[in-house]
Amino acid sequence: MKICRRCRYISNIYLKFLLIILSLCLILNLVSKGGFNTEIFHVESAVNSAIIVLDKNYSNKTFISCQYPKLTIDNPQILKYLKPVKESRPECDDEVNWIYTKNSTFYIRDEAIKVHGERIFPFESHRSLVSDFFHVDCQAQDGSKYENYHMGIKYNSSLLIKNFESPMKSTSLDYNVLMFGFDSTSRMTFMRFLPKTYSFLVNELGAIVMKGYNIVGDGTPAALFPILTGQTERELPESRRGYPNATTVDDFPWIWNDFKSKSMIEAQNHFLVLFLLMKENGFITQWAEDMSYVGTFQYRLKGFRNPPVDYYGRPFYLYVESQKVSKPYCFGSITRLQGMFEWIKEYVHLYSNEKKFSFLFHSDYSHNSNNNLPY
Repeated sequence: MKICRRCRYISNIYLKFLLIILSLCLILNLVSKGGFNTEIFHVESAVNSAIIVLDKNYSNKTFISCQYPKLTIDNPQILKYLKPVKESRPECDDEVNWIYTKNSTFYIRDEAIKVHGERIFPFESHRSLVSDFFHVDCQAQDGSKYENYHMGIKYNSSLLIKNFESPMKSTSLDYNVLMFGFDSTSRMTFMRFLPKTYSFLVNELGAIVMKGYNIVGDGTPAALFPILTGQTERELPESRRGYPNATTVDDFPWIWNDFKSKSMIEAQNHFLVLFLLMKENGFITQWAEDMSYVGTFQYRLKGFRNPPVDYYGRPFYLYVESQKVSKPYCFGSITRLQGMFEWIKEYVHLYSNEKKFSFLFHSDYSHNSNNNLPY
């Protein structure tokens, strides 16, 4: 019996070795016959901008068990339903915003002073921010009035202590992480409506397009939970409104959370060994999304009890979106999308020497319809 078992064991080893040899021979044969190919083909977007899409196939499609569908950007069955806006941006105020922030400092623009006088009551320029978000309601020397809501980054020296208490692990890749998403926007829709952006990402920045990536379920939570926690909604604790024993989402295994107290076994159960544990490694974190009334973690779910990151944008959008100070899609003279980009830029510049994890999610242009994406 022992001899037979040993024979089977040796036979299995030789069989596996033989399969490896045959696989290598097959691969070499495919390479010699051009079985591995790189195709470059041109597609035309709905806005008549030609871009080049790289389609790299590194395996023989004959043996792929799950093949990607061959999608075309100019499919007439799709294009007939698309009606993208023709304007390059929403119509915002003509006069430039009087106020801006930079390096955690409040400034009055020189243009406003030249036009309306040196005094803008009751504010003074070059003042340190006391909050990340603020409402400006002021009157100039000539009687003109200005009202708007602004986002900034208030400098927080206590965040720097994290880098001393939790220095970057020597095994890490030492990268900053910046993520930006458009709600309800597929890869093909992005290519059709934002061809210049797509071309810049691919051809100038060398971006890797994950053509096999898919949402894991239906709705925005199904898209973001796997990215931010490594689990689907069903695998996470019950957090739906109106359900027994439902809790807030604070204790979910968020990528940005501090898991110092968790064992490696627990981390493996949450698939978090694949992620960089942001706060544990001294990262300064940022998260925000607009359209707060349908917030990803608040619309069906019970949301956060405490701010989940160092710079949390929900309080700002929750209040500002209920006000009617500016035109639709605008914060005074700038678009709300531009305001979001400025908030990221100030965060990056203010903590230029610190490790950062930022994820901002824009819904205004694409949640209800993709037609506003060209804005």
